[in-house]
Amino acid sequence: MKNNRIKRSFFIPLLLISFWLLLFEYSSYLILKRWGDPLDKAYEVIEAHSQLGWKQKSSLNTLFYDEKLTTNADGFRHTSPSTLKDHHYNIMTLGPSSAFGWGVSDNDTYSHLFSELIANFSHKKTLSLNLSQIGHSSFQGYKLYEEQRIQNLKPQLLLISYGVNDIDKFRFFFSSPQDDINELSTPKPKQTIRLLNTIHSSYFLRLVTRTVAQVSTKFSCKPLTSPPVERLSLQNSFKYLSKIIEKAQSKDVSVILVNTPFKLPTPSENLDKKWLNLNSMGLEAKKSGDLDSAIKYFKDSLDSNQNQTVAHYQLMTLYALQQECFSASKHLALARENEPSRIHGDLLAFNKELSYLSNKYKIKLLDAHTLLAQNEQNFVDPIHPSKRGHNLIAKELFKLWVNNINE
Repeated sequence: MKNNRIKRSFFIPLLLISFWLLLFEYSSYLILKRWGDPLDKAYEVIEAHSQLGWKQKSSLNTLFYDEKLTTNADGFRHTSPSTLKDHHYNIMTLGPSSAFGWGVSDNDTYSHLFSELIANFSHKKTLSLNLSQIGHSSFQGYKLYEEQRIQNLKPQLLLISYGVNDIDKFRFFFSSPQDDINELSTPKPKQTIRLLNTIHSSYFLRLVTRTVAQVSTKFSCKPLTSPPVERLSLQNSFKYLSKIIEKAQSKDVSVILVNTPFKLPTPSENLDKKWLNLNSMGLEAKKSGDLDSAIKYFKDSLDSNQNQTVAHYQLMTLYALQQECFSASKHLALARENEPSRIHGDLLAFNKELSYLSNKYKIKLLDAHTLLAQNEQNFVDPIHPSKRGHNLIAKELFKLWVNNINE
């Protein structure tokens, strides 16, 4: 009898704890499903990684935005390296989520469709090696491509499509005021990776940590004292794209560049450039230590152009330095709301400059943006092609490939 009482004294509390944990987990799942954003959705299929910062999870067989998503043991979409044969024509794709196939099924990505077109045309056993990673920049792409296991895949053709994450200012993991090179060059401790992946494997822990982070900025200004920077400067983006291209060409791998298609809101044309001068004066005042004048200049700048991000980020840092955390958090939120307008202009410039690499290395460049931008049906959201969009890209890639072999 005594042993039974002891067992019950352990069993009942354990049962109650399990019940409440399951309730919290399911409630958090419902909250994130209803009010979560694409970042929450991405955490279901990516995980922190010591070398790359993060990558897709291995051996997935699931639905992602109601579309079939499978990954191999390395976390890559489609083919396992164990199926590679020397007589296959192997097409490798390096890029971010737009090349990975965000919101489309495995067989509807342009890399897969393109490989099928080549197979039907040439009667070669063609494999699509889609190594694209959600949220990756060209720096992360370079680090991935340098790995020996990737070099062992020996593709005959390499598709490279980076851009939108290079000019972004936020990362899925390890966000900081530093760019990707400074933040991700050194491998992360394994204990940190295990902790992050434990947190993000639970809806409840993920919701708690996000809520704590959001609330903490209302009371602690330290994370807001420095404005975020672009993950890579244009110069560094081209530096690592060049490294990938040169490595490929040294191994006689053909290369095709694919620029970033997008359907972001077009910023309103502001003929009054007064806001640019006000931002310059605000930066000078901040540099000299006159924070009150700097705040006034940046507020006046916003009166002239409310769609910008610079003034909001600077006001965030200025209020944080004055320990006005609520105001600092407010301007961070407003800056992030305006990010699509900034990204629109920066992506146009990035895509335009890719022609420099195309000419320098004598490689083909597919203007996927011009191809898709005129029709909203080509997108599942502002930066990800739809099934229709992927199909159009695949057909244009095939035309480039046929023209290339006929030259």
